[in-house]
Amino acid sequence: MVEEAALQFEDLGGRLQAALDAGSAAQACTWMQGLFGPRFPDRPDRVKVGAAASAVAAAIAASPAIAGPNELVGRTRAG
Repeated sequence: MVEEAALQFEDLGGRLQAALDAGSAAQACTWMQGLFGPRFPDRPDRVKVGAAASAVAAAIAASPAIAGPNELVGRTRAG
């Protein structure tokens, strides 16, 4: 059961990567609608193609990691 879910997630990842690498925004929208059905909007004008996605990834990678606050964990009792 876990193996089947892992395979399905790998398939989803491959399809999402294919949509990112699509030659056109319209093709990417078509593939995404194939995955998610009519819930995914057919709005190729909202899809960023090519270098824009790479620029976003580079900006995220260039920003330094910031440690979040430690969560306080209260005492627990077993029993």
